[in-house]
Amino acid sequence: MSWAQISASIKQGISDFVGAHLVGDDGDVEETVERYSARASAITVSGLNKETDWWFRGISKSDKKDGLEPKYTYLVVYSLDEDLYQKQIKKAFNGEDDKVVDNLIQYLMNYTMILGKE
Repeated sequence: MSWAQISASIKQGISDFVGAHLVGDDGDVEETVERYSARASAITVSGLNKETDWWFRGISKSDKKDGLEPKYTYLVVYSLDEDLYQKQIKKAFNGEDDKVVDNLIQYLMNYTMILGKE
């Protein structure tokens, strides 16, 4: 997993939040989504700590005549100081509605970022 993938996951969380929580006519919502997406691109994620990683071996059904074949998934767990994370989000969204930004931060704090590699 790369830093770009982690950043992309955070940006996707922001996009999901904005799309789900904004109301108004389509033009206003689209403009806000574009504005927030642009700000999301400015987020620099720093302070991530790789805590642990695992390889999982499972078995999946194959299209081959052999039947079952091993399938491997790689899982990495990162941690990030909550205050630092919130500061990074607030900095990127400086000048936006404080209540919306606080709600966004709360959403992102609960947003699960799990990316598996096979």
